[in-house]
Amino acid sequence: SSATNVIRNGSKTLPTLDDRNNTKNFNGDNNRLTAKASNTIDKERIVNIDTLNPYMNKWTIKVRVSSKSQIRNYQNARGPGKLFNCDLVDQSGEIRAAAFNTECDKFHSLLEIGKVYYIARASLKPANRQFNSLNNDYEMTFNYDTCIEQCDTDEGQSIPQIQFNFIPISEIANRPANNVCDVIGVVKSISNIDTIISKTSQKEFNKRELLLVDENASITVTLWGQQAEDFQNSSNPVVAFKGIRIGDFNGRTLSTLNSTLISQDPIETQRTIELRTWYDKEGKLMDLPDLSKGADIGNQQVPFKTLSQINTEGLGLNDKPDYINIKATTTLIKKDTAVYMMCPEERCGKKVVDENNGTFRCEKCNKTYNHFKWSYMISAEISDSTGAQWISAFRNEAETLLGISADEFGNHKLNQNENIIDDIFQKTMNRERIFKLRIKSDQYNDEQRMRITCMRVSDIDWSSHGRRLIEEINQIESIQH
Repeated sequence: SSATNVIRNGSKTLPTLDDRNNTKNFNGDNNRLTAKASNTIDKERIVNIDTLNPYMNKWTIKVRVSSKSQIRNYQNARGPGKLFNCDLVDQSGEIRAAAFNTECDKFHSLLEIGKVYYIARASLKPANRQFNSLNNDYEMTFNYDTCIEQCDTDEGQSIPQIQFNFIPISEIANRPANNVCDVIGVVKSISNIDTIISKTSQKEFNKRELLLVDENASITVTLWGQQAEDFQNSSNPVVAFKGIRIGDFNGRTLSTLNSTLISQDPIETQRTIELRTWYDKEGKLMDLPDLSKGADIGNQQVPFKTLSQINTEGLGLNDKPDYINIKATTTLIKKDTAVYMMCPEERCGKKVVDENNGTFRCEKCNKTYNHFKWSYMISAEISDSTGAQWISAFRNEAETLLGISADEFGNHKLNQNENIIDDIFQKTMNRERIFKLRIKSDQYNDEQRMRITCMRVSDIDWSSHGRRLIEEINQIESIQH
């Protein structure tokens, strides 16, 4: 069967092993392919990937190379180095393998994507979950003793092309930022290619954004470099991403890495048919919650807490953010920074610079526009009977909080209507509401800080609030008895 259409950043066609004097056996003993004795790899000891662990010895696996990175250079305390990694699959699962320095040079050109190999004598260690989303507790390192032998074509027919470990789009809201995952969905919309210039390196990068949807949610996906250029813009394809990074800016986003695999309409998974049928029948007409705009996703009950419990219970200090409901009053809002001039591109959201000549420049998009959008970025203090806390509110939530659109507020600011702005804030102050908060600590300039974001603000439904209080009283009484 033909291989799935997989796009890889910087991928290229490598010469086949048959082009190299038809020699199939190679290992880490030197820099060239060498004929090996037939007993170099013990094919009687073939085990499945899912059984590998660091305590095994004298094992052999029969695997297909599903992806391979380019060689990357790095610098650490021991000096410069180089590495590449590849993903290996068999019928039981998948595992990531890496090769450094000498082994990097020896093995990079020899392993070909899509080909099947016997591999023996590599080391195993626990997988680094920040960079490895494969469904395996371990990852592999090729060393000086590693031996690899290419299988004949007919020997490898039973080995799958790729293994996916999909999570629903809604689950991305609960995963730590900067981790990687596998996800599949339908492309509902796609942008043109944009070119941006890196502030640090001054290099140009191409990017393209997709809106990916499944049955319960949607999310923005950014493709970078060659992946953005190679993406085939067919009519609402089903697209699978393997090893894509989770971002966290006022909501969740996805962004491709050099190692990310992109497969359009993949034949390896039943989800392709399920999503195609769902989208054509009803999905294309649905307005789904957008994680990239901070949409409220999740079936779990969000607990009510007090502001003091944020500190006493250590909320936000784990890998995953904490979500709570608070009944609180707005006591202070920073007026001067409540709105900003935003890039008019729908999915950018960055601040533009007023060039003072009727144009506005977006550094992220590297474009100049003759207009902009007003957008909220509110910093507010809320209080309850146990304490006070500063929170951030953006866009829809800020608009609900102030009761006026960002465009209207921005125009009042532009026209210096200070009295009207003061009235807007005054109506908001000392008004008790229910705030759903997202709490997460992060590192900023080597310092840990707590980010508390308003995900939803609503008026108090006093009847449901009363029922909740009665339930809490009953729970306390049952404990006392």
